Amino acid sequence: MNAEKIHRRRLPLWAAARSVFGAACESAGKDARFLDPKLEENFICLGESGLAFSDSAFAKLIGTGFGKPNLHRFLSAPAKGLKTIFLLRRISKIFKQSDSIPSAINPILRAGLEATVAYMNHHPCAQKFWREKSFRSIRIEIRNHESKWMIMKESNEHWSIQPFNEKSYASACLQFFDLQTARKGALGLLDPLVSVGTGEIALSGQIPLLDKFGYFARLANLEVPRPRL
Repeated sequence: MNAEKIHRRRLPLWAAARSVFGAACESAGKDARFLDPKLEENFICLGESGLAFSDSAFAKLIGTGFGKPNLHRFLSAPAKGLKTIFLLRRISKIFKQSDSIPSAINPILRAGLEATVAYMNHHPCAQKFWREKSFRSIRIEIRNHESKWMIMKESNEHWSIQPFNEKSYASACLQFFDLQTARKGALGLLDPLVSVGTGEIALSGQIPLLDKFGYFARLANLEVPRPRL
């Protein structure tokens, strides 16, 4: 999907759809495919489910938990549609409990990373930001925690989140001090400059790459509706 195919007006909704899918990738295993979003001219579609929402209906779904899918598309695959609805309810509990359940941290952080990557790929200023060819990968991790993510630039020049591999080379690394710091970072509750000074986050490698990553993360936190489902 090329940047020019996503209108600036639709980008926050696309990023929100990606964030829901990201949370599912960390919590729903293979069932996450039912929330893998696709963008059509008039709809935002969720994976294999047969659920398709107009932009306004999807905004309501994300903001309130109630959004009416296109009836014709739903009836074309009702069993898959119902499975996706139940999965959305499951994901909604994660977002609602992210401040009290440690197991919710990974899905919430992955959700924030997916929204950021959507902006890294499709924001109008993205192309000029990524002219530097040495900017290839970012490792995101939590100190003393096994969870790690790689944000990598693919051969088509798009960024994507890949499974961490010990042999993977990272151009830069962002490390959160602990799980609660990671949660605050995912929810946009950290001031990057202050957090580096206090040790809540540690940066290494190509700092200019992390600066650009932080720019798109702040944009996403400001503009992307927080899933309430």
